[in-house]
Amino acid sequence: SGASDVSGDGTRVGGYSLYSGMMRGFVHIRGATGGGVGNEQMYQLPGLPAAGRHYANAISDDGIFVVGLSNGEAHTGRAVRWDLTTIEDDGLAGVIDLGSLSGLTEGSSEAHDVSADGRVVVGEATDVDGRARAFRWVEGATSGVAGNQQMHDLGTLGGQTALAAAVSRNGNWVVGVSASEGDEQNLPFRWSEE
Repeated sequence: SGASDVSGDGTRVGGYSLYSGMMRGFVHIRGATGGGVGNEQMYQLPGLPAAGRHYANAISDDGIFVVGLSNGEAHTGRAVRWDLTTIEDDGLAGVIDLGSLSGLTEGSSEAHDVSADGRVVVGEATDVDGRARAFRWVEGATSGVAGNQQMHDLGTLGGQTALAAAVSRNGNWVVGVSASEGDEQNLPFRWSEE
């Protein structure tokens, strides 16, 4: 197993566990008693329907949301967000598919980071032309791409591809890497709505 991120107060950790060749996302909650047998502080996160693998890349500062990747029936991988609101009470975490830049039912994506309150998620997703692009998903947004109004394409620095690696605590700033014009090199970027 491996840890990927930690909540602001250090009590919750997200990551992955490899068991019998299958990768599974987990959250470890200090002092919890309802997790797995032999490790009551560790809870396995659910995948999307028919998921063979899934893993957690980041956890919100408040420890309520975890983001990462889950594969499923119709795709190789999709960005997901887990809601841990009731996990200590019932052992369950809700999981939602964040979709892709080519719409909700097609394309692949992966979430790399999440804002402090869990409302903003960033990562990479395929667009309608199959190119990997940096995305910013905002809960409740209505101005995103066709077929996925909560997901926004952040553009590039002139090249074909980009990836969003991290987001600020307030969700307003995004950093990552983008191909330059002519795809000659990869360059770091900082993005804001301004």
